[in-house]
Amino acid sequence: MLGADFVIPMLVRGKGKAPRARPIGADALTLPFADARFDGAMVGLRGPEPGGSRTRACGRRTACFGPGARFVVLEFTTPRFAPLRALYLLYFRHILPAIGRRVVET
Repeated sequence: MLGADFVIPMLVRGKGKAPRARPIGADALTLPFADARFDGAMVGLRGPEPGGSRTRACGRRTACFGPGARFVVLEFTTPRFAPLRALYLLYFRHILPAIGRRVVET
């Protein structure tokens, strides 16, 4: 299992959170993997999409998949409406990390 991010400090911060994952510095727009290498991927996206980069990145990611692969996208945009933002941040900071740990452990 690989954990890729172009922000190396994020990889350092995540070290040990998923013992089976091997961190690798890589940009989603130029992934250094052969086509059809993986059975699936899970990605997290945050913030606005500059110049269609998410769309291009998803295209490159899916090229790395073999037949029948699964691709899961987690979208994280913080709501502006204060009560909804509070609920979202509770979910994002406490519930979602617990779910992520369970997914990685299986």
